[in-house]
Amino acid sequence: MSPVQVGLPEGSRRRTPGLRREEVASLAGTGITWYTWLEQGREIQVSAQVLESLSGINAE
Repeated sequence: MSPVQVGLPEGSRRRTPGLRREEVASLAGTGITWYTWLEQGREIQVSAQVLESLSGINAE
């Protein structure tokens, strides 16, 4: 998914395609640290609301 597809400016050069971790966290309405922990598979409590926010990013 590209930044343009979710309404973000294309911005500068990217090393890999897709959204940056910070962009995903922002779109999901969560903090970057918390999102990083989720991405790393740490044992944290994930609410249904956050999971729905994350899944909605991909569906748009």
